[in-house]
Amino acid sequence: MEQLGRKEKNPQKEADKILAKIQELKARRDELSEELQEIQHSTTSSDDAIDTTSIQGNILFISQEIESQENRLENLGLQSNFKSSQVSLHDTIKIKCVYADGFEDISIQKIVESKPNHLSDEISKDSPLGKALIGHSIGETITVLVPDKSGQIVNTYTATILEKV
Repeated sequence: MEQLGRKEKNPQKEADKILAKIQELKARRDELSEELQEIQHSTTSSDDAIDTTSIQGNILFISQEIESQENRLENLGLQSNFKSSQVSLHDTIKIKCVYADGFEDISIQKIVESKPNHLSDEISKDSPLGKALIGHSIGETITVLVPDKSGQIVNTYTATILEKV
């Protein structure tokens, strides 16, 4: 229906477009994460370091774009099914982390708003892991970028969200 020369937007169609874009971005981020893991497990050279930094920057940019698209979806008010399996603040989740040296760790973590109690397996929503987990769904594997105080990425690892507990 047209009013004053403008088309009325169909919220469900717009939500479908946003979901498609989110899936596309997540697929690209997953490809980059795999590429990053391959480089990190290969021999290191100065070219690899440059490639790693570039890929980490691209992953960060794509993650921010995904967050932006998810916010758009949330603003439409149609995301109830979309958000149900997603990790959010105060969720307790089981995750599997795989580090660059091949070490694997499975843990149960609760995402909290303020200072975490490490004795209770809590992580802050503002920590690199907390930021990486929020908004992602069960079954997703994400790349966690760990910066130093200056903002330079000094470590990366993957985390797979196994389940909400």
